[in-house]
Amino acid sequence: NRISDGIFTCKRSLYADDLNLYISTKIDQISSRVALVNKDLDNLSNWFARHGLVVNPRKSSCIIFGHSRLLANLPVLDVPKIVINDEFLEYKDEIRCLGIILQNNLSWSSQINVICRKSRSQRSE
Repeated sequence: NRISDGIFTCKRSLYADDLNLYISTKIDQISSRVALVNKDLDNLSNWFARHGLVVNPRKSSCIIFGHSRLLANLPVLDVPKIVINDEFLEYKDEIRCLGIILQNNLSWSSQINVICRKSRSQRSE
């Protein structure tokens, strides 16, 4: 009985104790796709419960990736919420995945800024 058995729609990546679910969609299908993500998350929560584990919504996040024009036209308030264990997740502008900062507009500026700050602080030591 594998963790992926109840994940039917989303693609997934699993590394140590990090699980990422992701799905691609066209903007006009986003509501129906979010419903499918929520179904996979519900199945995943049930799998965790059967194995004595809990999904922590406070350590979970969701993000919509796209180019700047798409994000500007996307009324995030109208996008259905992602739900884990009856708790809504807030859509983020950036998330950290295995130590890398991913931004919703597909820019690398936040990640580059962190690397530059670390580099400057190491040079000054």
